[in-house]
Amino acid sequence: MNLYKIGPKVRPENSVGRNSCNPYNRPKICPNATWNQDGITVINQSLIGYNARGIFVDHKNTLYVATHAKSKILILFENSTKPDEKDVSLSPHTGIFVGINDEIYFENGNGAGRIEKWLKNSNTSVSVAYFPGNCYGLFIDHNNSLYCSMNETDTVVKMSLNDKTSKIVNVAGTGPKGSASAELHTPWGIFVGLDFTLYVTDNKNNRIQSFQPGENNGTTIAGNGTPNNLQLKNPTDIILDTDGNLFIADNENHRVIRVIHDDYQCVVGCDSNSNLASGKLNKAYALGFDSHGNLFVADEYNHRIQKFTLATNFCGNSN
Repeated sequence: MNLYKIGPKVRPENSVGRNSCNPYNRPKICPNATWNQDGITVINQSLIGYNARGIFVDHKNTLYVATHAKSKILILFENSTKPDEKDVSLSPHTGIFVGINDEIYFENGNGAGRIEKWLKNSNTSVSVAYFPGNCYGLFIDHNNSLYCSMNETDTVVKMSLNDKTSKIVNVAGTGPKGSASAELHTPWGIFVGLDFTLYVTDNKNNRIQSFQPGENNGTTIAGNGTPNNLQLKNPTDIILDTDGNLFIADNENHRVIRVIHDDYQCVVGCDSNSNLASGKLNKAYALGFDSHGNLFVADEYNHRIQKFTLATNFCGNSN
């Protein structure tokens, strides 16, 4: 089911929904909001090389892109057309997380589970964590805990960046792959809410799981078996807006989906018959919002980053 809703074109509501400790954007997105289906390529293949994956958009609308094929992190400031570059070895599937002080977290390609931090205006990075396996998703919560989704072990773990002991805590997945409420099968992108609810793209189970703090059993909030019976195919990322609605990179369906309660909408990549090459996705991999509600998509096998601008975002009467 694809819902296209037309409304008056008005100035977007730019409520970011963050506090002073929140480095990313959670804009106010109205239920009838639409995005332009003709995407704008902001980072192309000549800069990425191949396989567009890790991206992050910070609260200043700066776009960060991990390009493991080029061994660089690209930094594109708002209204700029040419990115700055940092030379660094990157794991092929690393996500990126950028802190409130512009420090960049990523997995170094020279060691599985070796997470490094690159400080603003620095020429080098430093190791901050070692996990026992590759991290396909990274996230830092408001307690300064670093989360890692460990694809190969079917778990999500975390480590406090304030704790000198570097203790690793399992927060989701029991270890063996499976589809029970306490199990995961190839977890990928992750998101942690302000209330510390953990959201996991449970890739091979074709679902999105949420885990409350301290709970081993997850709840399926999107995917097969839920009231909306959304048919996901190997999702790889999830982000939330300020109202807690889900935006999912539905990787092998080549689209981005929004879930509002038991309803869902295809946001971009919806028309496979479209003649607009800029509107088609070839494996939607990772997502990010700017503060205006524009959506950035790592278009994995098209080897580019696409920006889809918010077209309508009117929440109520204009009177």
